[in-house]
Amino acid sequence: MQAIPQPIANILQLARWAPSGDNTQPWRFEIIDDCHLIIHAFDTRDHCVYDLDGHPSQISLGALLETLSIAAR
Repeated sequence: MQAIPQPIANILQLARWAPSGDNTQPWRFEIIDDCHLIIHAFDTRDHCVYDLDGHPSQISLGALLETLSIAAR
């Protein structure tokens, strides 16, 4: 397994506290290199009581993006 670059590991350590409905954290990260990652987000309305119309998934993704931005500073 490839080691996660330290700057990204530090940011993700802080970002993992981003809130999401049902505390599901409907995202996964794909590390590209020392400075880049891809966020894969998932719609949880099929299996999450609080995500009736998909908007809670979108809101939690927004919270993640803001948390990542703050952590990266």
